[in-house]
Amino acid sequence: MAFEDQGHISPIVMKVTGHLVGKVQFEWQKPDRRGSWKDAKRIAEFGALAVACVVITRLTEYVVVEQSPASGTRIDYWLGKGDEINPFTARLEVSGINAENGSNTVDARTKQKLKRASDAKMKGTPLFTVVTEFKTPVSKIAYRK
Repeated sequence: MAFEDQGHISPIVMKVTGHLVGKVQFEWQKPDRRGSWKDAKRIAEFGALAVACVVITRLTEYVVVEQSPASGTRIDYWLGKGDEINPFTARLEVSGINAENGSNTVDARTKQKLKRASDAKMKGTPLFTVVTEFKTPVSKIAYRK
C-alpha cells in the first residue's frame, strides 16, 4: 500500500543504498482498503517494516527474529543468523517516509536512528538501520558494530 500511495504499480524494483547496495523487486496485489489503512504515516511505518524484513533477509545473513520490548532497548527488532542457539545477534532500527520533504529525508532519518540506537546499552552488538522512502522508492541501510 505504501508503494501504491506514492503512485507505483506492481511490480517495482527498489534501489538499496548505503552500507549494502543492490536492487530488490517487490510485487503485490492491489489491497482492499475498505475499513482500514487510512493513516498515511502508519502505512509508511508498516510498509517500511515489510521492506526492511525483505531487504535484510536478501542482502545479509540475518533474519528478523522478534520485536524488541517497547522500553529499555532503543531498537525496533532483533536479528539472528539462521538456526543459531542465540538468535539475538544483531539489532534493527526501521523507519519509513512517504516522500522526502524539507528536513525529513532518508539521510536525516538514518542519522536519527543511528543516534537513538547508539545511546542504547547494547553497544558492541551489530546494528542495522533500514530507512525506506516510498516516492522514489529507495531504502538506505546503515551498519555499525
